[in-house]
Amino acid sequence: MSTPAIYEFQGQDSQPEASLYIHHDGYPAGAAQYYLAACLRSDRGMFERFIRANERSELVHNGRSHGGSQYRYTLCGENTFAAHQRVSGSNVWKTIYVGNLVDFILQETGVRLIKFRDQYLDKDAAKEAIMGHVMAASNAIEQGWIGNAGSYATDAWNLLTVYMANHGPDNSSSAAQEAIASIDRELSKQWAGEYGDQAYAKWRETFRKVPA
Repeated sequence: MSTPAIYEFQGQDSQPEASLYIHHDGYPAGAAQYYLAACLRSDRGMFERFIRANERSELVHNGRSHGGSQYRYTLCGENTFAAHQRVSGSNVWKTIYVGNLVDFILQETGVRLIKFRDQYLDKDAAKEAIMGHVMAASNAIEQGWIGNAGSYATDAWNLLTVYMANHGPDNSSSAAQEAIASIDRELSKQWAGEYGDQAYAKWRETFRKVPA
């Protein structure tokens, strides 16, 4: 059974910059799957991510005048989000959700996304990204690119901090902490002349904050 809905991407002055129409699965759980698919893409801008992730979406000039839509979803910027449902037999809309897009996705799908830099990551993607930064740091050390290694290790640590805040500690986060600590021991050797045996402790104090 079809559940048509409009997906608005809002610009300045609360006016839609663009509206998309999808004829099926427009109820909140279905809409959340559309947004989830969009978030997991790497394109720039949520409108581009959404339309590329959801091939059934159609561009419409004035979504709010689209009489057959039962739901309307409005995204302002990257995360400010509202959902509305049409009152049966009328042109009146009732608000059913106002808040954060990632919270809406979590509520409707059970998938918790975290945002790092400009990318949304689910749990598995976040773990993969952390270890990708760890491997890049290790490879940089082997090449003698100490500055690059420090940057990669810091990215790994910062993403790990966000990961643990959202998902808590687990086996993968423990392994990542140990791997980063091993990298830090190598990186801190450059401070040995100034701090001696305390170089590693000083390095960690300066660059690492233990995830909550």
